[in-house]
Amino acid sequence: MAERGEDAITINNPSANTSLEIGSEVTISWNASMGIFDFVNIYLLSNGCVVENIADYYQFRNDDVSPGEFKWKLTKDLLPGGQEYTIKV
Repeated sequence: MAERGEDAITINNPSANTSLEIGSEVTISWNASMGIFDFVNIYLLSNGCVVENIADYYQFRNDDVSPGEFKWKLTKDLLPGGQEYTIKV
């Protein structure tokens, strides 16, 4: 979860400890408080370091209540097997 004062983004999917298959399409979804800007960057992290910029300046809503959603296809080149990853919005 990212926080800025009382503003926050909470990732709903994929949940913690989820195994994902290479070649599959993953829906990344989140809720954002009204104070969060309508455009986000989405990153894949490994050990706290960015290994992939999944989406850059992605507009996810046109109002203050819509949840965010982004469909992402995992590629073989992107995910070496057995590593721990984190998605950051």
